Amino acid sequence: MDILEETPGVVCGGTSGGALKSAAARASLLLRSCPPEVWIFVFYLAAALILTWPVLSHFTTSVYGKPGDNLGTIWLNWWYKNHAAFGGSTFRSGMIGYPFSTHLWFPYEPLWYLEMRFLLLFVSAPVAWNIDIFLSYFLSGVTMYYLVRYMLKNRGIAFFGGFAYLAGVFHAYYAMWIGAGLAATQWMPLYILLLLKFIRKPSWRSSILMALSGVLVASTSVHFGLFMAIFTAAFLLGRFLYAAVAAAREKGTLRGARFGMKVNSRTMLMSLAALLTVLLCVMPFFMLFVLGANPSG
Repeated sequence: MDILEETPGVVCGGTSGGALKSAAARASLLLRSCPPEVWIFVFYLAAALILTWPVLSHFTTSVYGKPGDNLGTIWLNWWYKNHAAFGGSTFRSGMIGYPFSTHLWFPYEPLWYLEMRFLLLFVSAPVAWNIDIFLSYFLSGVTMYYLVRYMLKNRGIAFFGGFAYLAGVFHAYYAMWIGAGLAATQWMPLYILLLLKFIRKPSWRSSILMALSGVLVASTSVHFGLFMAIFTAAFLLGRFLYAAVAAAREKGTLRGARFGMKVNSRTMLMSLAALLTVLLCVMPFFMLFVLGANPSG
């Protein structure tokens, strides 16, 4: 009877040990099967938490950065959420310029504005601000990683490039003092990546993706939208001149050589469609801002 009672314990013990080894083996296999990008992005996530520390420990009561333009924008976000309780409207506040009230201009960066309005449905203005700043750090690393990897075909260099861009001084400074559009550095690498893919293999799909990334840039930051417009013009001009010089060298002379860079009508049509898409999605909001900042009368 004693033997029968002890035997199950031995068997169960062996089974338990085998189950633990099996679970450990499955976990190890799962970890090894994860793409390298998973661990790279986990590192970027940790870097974003460290660079914004100690905001995480005071996420609902404090905001990232120092007092500056950011406080005015956070107040506007608070007003967007609470204006009804004070008898105001989204774009007019009686708390500013009392007793006459003040017109609040229409946001010229509509996507950032809509992101804030969506977050404010669930969280307070400080929390929405912290989420936006944190995502700008993390996504800046992710998009730059893919851009560098596409250009150099090297994960190690891409990892360092993404981290360097994530932790860049420009981004850190404007995220602390101003935030909003000037902290939204994450979409520029994505736009450049999709621009390069369109140039390499023009298609309606790549044209649409490039246009959407352009809208992302310009509708979250009008400043970075202008930067990307200048970059695109300079980059295409540089490619054109490089092709001309290369063609001239093949002919043995720089004088009278014909340019070797050709653009067919289909590619030109797709490029114009992408440009018009960006302009039509962004310019109306900018004009509403201009009219709102200078109301008639």
